Amino acid sequence: MINSAAQVGASFSGLSPKVGQATGQLGKQDFLQLLVAQIRHQDPLKPMEDKEFIAELGQFSSLEETQKINANLSALLVGLEATAKDATGREITGVIEGVYLNGTSPLLAVAGEKVAVADLLEVRLNPRR
Repeated sequence: MINSAAQVGASFSGLSPKVGQATGQLGKQDFLQLLVAQIRHQDPLKPMEDKEFIAELGQFSSLEETQKINANLSALLVGLEATAKDATGREITGVIEGVYLNGTSPLLAVAGEKVAVADLLEVRLNPRR
């Protein structure tokens, strides 16, 4: 059973430093390591409840699906030409350079600016592609 912050830190010292430190976010592998450590160090007299375990697995599944959607959007859209409205309402036109997630909302990098997918006005094949 984990009783102190020092024990928690020692338990999770094997987390991937690249993912956790470079982006400030935990990745899929880190999530699994946390879940395994949590199960391993739980109080045997008070094991994790089924509801909690199922909720954490649901979060993991959601994370995987979000990553797949992001990868699919990137494969479909990067390199296409788009016209969108930026945060000020100004129209910008350029090549889609990347797809990013802002929480659960995808953002596109168009002509060096990040715009919401909802702000796209037109997407077309890039004649230089």
